[in-house]
Amino acid sequence: MKKTVCVILILVMLLCLASCGDGSGGSFSYALSSSPSTLDPQYTQGSNAQTIINNCFEGLVRLDENGEVTPGVAESWEISADGLKYTFHLRNDSEWCVMKKINASTIGEDYEEFDNRVTAYDFAFAFTRAVKAETECPEISKFLIIKNARQVNEGTLSVSSLGVGTPDDFTLTVTLEHRCLDFLDRLAGTAFMPCNEEFFNLCAGRYGLNTQYLLCNGPFYAAAWDASSSLTLRNNRGYSGEKKVMPASVTIYFNNNADEIARNVSIGTYSAAAFTDIDSVPAQQVSVRDIDDTVYGFCFNCADAFLANEYVRLALMFCVKKDLFEPPEGCSFTRSCVPVCCKAGELNYREQVSKQMPTITYDEERALEYWNAGLEVLGVKSLGISLLCEEKYSAAIRSQIQIWQQVFSVSLSVNIVTDTENNIEKLLAGGEYQFAFAPIHSSGSSAADYLAGFIPGKSTNIFGFEGEEYEKMINGALNVESQQDVLNGCFSADSYLIKHAIFYPVFTGKSCFVTHNSVQGIQCSVSGNNILFTGAIEK
Repeated sequence: MKKTVCVILILVMLLCLASCGDGSGGSFSYALSSSPSTLDPQYTQGSNAQTIINNCFEGLVRLDENGEVTPGVAESWEISADGLKYTFHLRNDSEWCVMKKINASTIGEDYEEFDNRVTAYDFAFAFTRAVKAETECPEISKFLIIKNARQVNEGTLSVSSLGVGTPDDFTLTVTLEHRCLDFLDRLAGTAFMPCNEEFFNLCAGRYGLNTQYLLCNGPFYAAAWDASSSLTLRNNRGYSGEKKVMPASVTIYFNNNADEIARNVSIGTYSAAAFTDIDSVPAQQVSVRDIDDTVYGFCFNCADAFLANEYVRLALMFCVKKDLFEPPEGCSFTRSCVPVCCKAGELNYREQVSKQMPTITYDEERALEYWNAGLEVLGVKSLGISLLCEEKYSAAIRSQIQIWQQVFSVSLSVNIVTDTENNIEKLLAGGEYQFAFAPIHSSGSSAADYLAGFIPGKSTNIFGFEGEEYEKMINGALNVESQQDVLNGCFSADSYLIKHAIFYPVFTGKSCFVTHNSVQGIQCSVSGNNILFTGAIEK
C-alpha cells in the first residue's frame, strides 16, 4: 500500500513538472493603477505601459532582476576599441507574433505571406522613427548619443545620416557620437523596442492603440484589451528567447483602489501588485519586497500664479523643520531629490554625492527677507495657499504651518487638503495643485533618467517649472562619456531643484512589490521598474 502511494505521488510530481515545462503553468494576474493610452513603444511613457511592453516586446538586450544586461534578440555583440561602434548579432529565430484573428484585418488577405522574422531592419526603423521630430518620442534624449541623432531630430540632416546600419538581415550596427557608459542599459528600455515598418504603415496612424494594431515579439502577446478593466497577455508559443515562458496567460487588471488591490492580493485573486503606499500592503498570505524608489518632500507648482515666484518658494523652504516628520521604518532624512535605488553610470548616485549636496539650514531671518521680496514682486500684502498631503502626515503638516505663520504672521494663510496617495499623484501629474507634501517615485534605476522626468515642457514635469539651464544639465548627464561627467550632471540637476525651491526633499521612502504566497517566479528588478512574468509558476 505504501509503495503504491509513493508511486502515485511521484507520478503526480512528474505531471506537475511536465505541465510547467511545456509553458502551461497556469494563469496569473497583476494590478496596474490604469490603462496606458497606447502601447506604441516609441511614443508611450509611464511605468504602466513599461510593464506591459516589457512582456510583449523584446529589445536587443534585457536587464535581469539585478539590473545586469543579458541577451535579448541580440545573442551577442562587439564594441569597438574606441567605444563608439556597437555591432549586434541577432538571433535568426526571433519572430513577430502574427495572429490570424487579431492581425489579419490589419495585414490583409496576404497575412500568411507576411515576413514575420524580427530583423535588424526592425530595430533600425524603430530607432529612426524615435529620432524623427514628428514622432515626439518622450525618450528622445536617450537617443541623442547616436551619431547625428540631434541633427536628424532638428531636421538639419536626413534620416539616412543616422548612425545606424544594417549590413545584413541579422546584423545591426550603431555608431555613437562618443562613449556612453550605459548605452547597453538604455537599449533595454521600451523606446528601443523593434518596430516592423510594413505593419506600422498598414496601421495608418493607429499603431499601438489596440491589439489589432500591435505586433509583439516578446514572451507574451496582447490578446484582449479593455482600457476600462483589463488587458490579457497570452503565451507567445513562437517566442525563442533564452527563458522559457511558463504561464499560459497573464491578466493585467486596471484598478486604482489600493485597499481593493490589497484585498485581492491577500486572497490570491491577484497574483501580485506593486504598492507605492506601504500602509496599504496586505499583511497575510503574501511575500513582500521593499523597493527604495521614493523621496518624500514639498512639491511646488511653479506654474501657479503665486508659487511661480521663487522668493515665495524659498521663503517657505527656509522655514521647514524636518524633525517634525518621522520617516517610515527603514528610511531616513535626505538632502537629495534622488531615490536610493538610482545609479549614475555604474555607481550608486546618493553614496557618491551625499556629502556634497547643498544643506538648507532653517533660517527665519533669511526666510522673512525672501517672503517680503516675494510679496513686493507680486504686489500683494498676503497670500493664501492650499497644501495637499496624505492624512497620515496632516499632524506634522499642521505643526509646520504653525511655524510658517509664526514667521510670516497674518501675511500667510495655509489650507490643508488631505487625500489618498493615489489621488495626490494624479493631481500632481495633472498640475492640479499649488503646494504639496508628497512622495516622488522613480520608474527606473538611472538617476539621470529620473531627473530627466522633470525637464521643462515634458508631461512628467509635475513641478511645472521652466528653465533651459536644467534641460542642458540633464542632456549633459545623458550624453557624456565619463563616469565623473554623469555624476556631475546629475548632481547639478539635483542641486538645481533644491536651490530654486522646486522640490524640497525631506526623507526617503519605499514602494513594495507584493506577491501572493501561492506564486513564485515573477521577476521584479531592484528599482521595481522591470516586472517580467516569464518565469511565473504556482507553488
